[in-house]
Parts: sequence; structure tokens; C-alpha cells
Amino acid sequence: MLIYGNRKACIATHHDYSQSCPKCKYFTVEYKVYREYIHLFWIPIFSSGGKTCVMLCSSCGFRNEYSNKSDSYIGITKTPLYLYSGLIVIVVSIFAICFANVNTQKEKKSFVDSPRVDDVYLIRNDSSYPAKYYFFKVNRIHTDSVFIFRNMYIYPGFVSELDNKDAFIRYEYSLSKNKLKTMLEKDEIVAVERDYDQQSNFNHIVLISSDSLIKEDADLDLK
Repeated sequence: MLIYGNRKACIATHHDYSQSCPKCKYFTVEYKVYREYIHLFWIPIFSSGGKTCVMLCSSCGFRNEYSNKSDSYIGITKTPLYLYSGLIVIVVSIFAICFANVNTQKEKKSFVDSPRVDDVYLIRNDSSYPAKYYFFKVNRIHTDSVFIFRNMYIYPGFVSELDNKDAFIRYEYSLSKNKLKTMLEKDEIVAVERDYDQQSNFNHIVLISSDSLIKEDADLDLK
């Protein structure tokens, strides 16, 4: 359930010792400045509307919402940053996500430029709709050629690890390093995993008949 709406917060209290209370005549008057804000789950997102000011007597409790000094106290009161805390969190989160994405893209490019044995690539194939996702794992590297194992399953969407029933097939395909760079430029390489843990199942390798791979390999442009 989404909880949102408008609330009012007291953003400042000004004590005025030069003015007496119209009711009890004591010099105990204070001016409270309020401002409305829009909240989401009671977290302030941003302020809304104008500021209002109320005069209160701390002795007798007399309240006056139309004092002649209200405008001057409203003028010297600044809206506190906490009324924008939700908006600040959203903006900071967006910047953090963008920064992390830039770093991820740089890391992915460095991995493709300098492949290592056991690197695992998540590949997206857009030749059909919806796109197909699959993995391959670098088994060995020789000069300009990268020899890989492909996994058994085809995934309909982004995944970060192999299914428990999935595994890499002990059957080598070769790709040139330039081919990898071209795939990266075409956004076919979604992610590159290195130094992964056991829970990813990326160390699971099995034997399977090569005859069953011919059709799928042609669809996925592996040689």
C-alpha cells in the first residue's frame, strides 16, 4: 500500500521579547513558522505551498494567526533541508547507480580486452524475440584465439548465475579476441564474471553429445 500525502511541519520558533501577549500582557510571545511538505511513507519528499506563521503566548496559550509581525518572521526563516530528504535520497541513489554502471562498463571492457581462463560471459542474442541469454566460459587462450565452453540452457531474460540443473558443456568453440570486442561493441556481452564464488555454479561442467548442439549453435552464432 502506497502511503503519501501532505503534512505540515514547524520549521522554526522565534521568541519575541519586545511584544506582549494581547490577552495576558506578559512578554512571553513566540512565533512558530510552518511549512507543508509532500511525504511518501512519512518521509518528506519536498516542500509545497508557502510558509505560514502563528503567534503563541507560552504563558496563557493565546493564539493569533494574523499577527502584524508574521511576515517578517516568515521572511527570515529558511526551509530546512530535511523537508527535501526523500528527494535528496532519490537523486543520490540515481547518481550512485549511474556511477556504479559506468564502473561496471569499464570493468567489463577491461575483462574483454584481456580475457582470462575461467572468465564467464553472459551473452544476449537479439536475433529472435524475446532475446535469448546464455553463458560461455573461457577454457583456454592461445595467441589470438579464445576457446570456450557453452552452457546447456537458454534463458529468456537476464540471469546472474547458472540454474542448479544447468552446466557448461565440455565441448570447445573458438572465438577470436577481436570477435569478443565486436560483440561488446554490439552490446551482445551483457556481463563478464571473474573471481566468482561456488554458489554461481560456474564451475559445473559436464559431457554431452556434440550432435545435439548443432542447431542451437547455429542460432547463437558460435563456431
